Amino acid sequence: MHGFKSIYSIDTAHRDLKALSTIKEVINRIIRTSIDKLGEVQPPTVDTTSYKKENFIYHLYLTNTDEQESEWANFIPSGLKEGNSFIQQKISLLLFVQTDMGLFVVPGGSAYRIILPFIDHSFGLNTYDRIIEIADDELTSMKSRGITGQRIAANEQYRDNYKLINYIKFGKVPKELTVRLSEKSSFDWFSQIQKKPSERIHLTVGKGFQVRKQIEFDHLHEIIKEICFMLGEIPKDYLSSYIEIKNDSYVQDLREALHQRIYDYIPYLRGTDLDPRNKFEYDFCNPNEVERFYQASRHVLKEKDGDTYRQFDEVEDRSQIFFQGAELCL
Repeated sequence: MHGFKSIYSIDTAHRDLKALSTIKEVINRIIRTSIDKLGEVQPPTVDTTSYKKENFIYHLYLTNTDEQESEWANFIPSGLKEGNSFIQQKISLLLFVQTDMGLFVVPGGSAYRIILPFIDHSFGLNTYDRIIEIADDELTSMKSRGITGQRIAANEQYRDNYKLINYIKFGKVPKELTVRLSEKSSFDWFSQIQKKPSERIHLTVGKGFQVRKQIEFDHLHEIIKEICFMLGEIPKDYLSSYIEIKNDSYVQDLREALHQRIYDYIPYLRGTDLDPRNKFEYDFCNPNEVERFYQASRHVLKEKDGDTYRQFDEVEDRSQIFFQGAELCL
């Protein structure tokens, strides 16, 4: 297995997974959910291959997409297409790793979309926070969200020797970091993939955990072993001044309070209620999709209808999303 591989953690406490008792059931539910969303016929069983290495059990799910014509076929003029085939087929795979510290997965091809609803979106950052050396690790690049001020998100790159201790700022929530570990951390945690003891390892951490080196399967196995050890360490809470809330009941209470604040804001916008307490500032987008939201040329508006969603409008100006949604509520 060559190249950079991102490792993700499945959130087995997810509402659609927490009632399942075996890892096989969890894997089947994840894959079947994706098949169902695509509107495809469900196979009688989800075929996976299992393999045990030391204390880990690997489960491989492999699928080939149907042969289809590339979108380039409609773009290239006929005079250029002659003698060329635009038919393509892609391989997608999910390599699940069953460990005592959780269920991890490495996606390949286009399979990332299958696991996206079920992963721990802070896994990479939370794992790195356990081994961080704030005064010696160097920050190469960062994607972050803003909580205060006018900046919604930022994507920044840094020159050499930019220490992580210089990054920590109130109002920022990191989404993805690329860091150069100290010599000590590199050797302590990744000596098995170092070419020499002084080599400093680069990591990209966010939703996933990625060692930025060419690796083989045995290297991946060793990295996951080290991740399991990392998860046994105490978090240092250096990366953000904010604490992520994961208590489902508390999150639900906050969600209902947010819905009420948004609803109370509608009369204020329409000028029928001038109470300044109902003025509400918000970032009206998925915090995990900030760039896509602000760069999109159009936005499709949907309302939930039972277990499905029904489109009720489409706008090109994102400032109209709230107003169009408000009209639906009135």
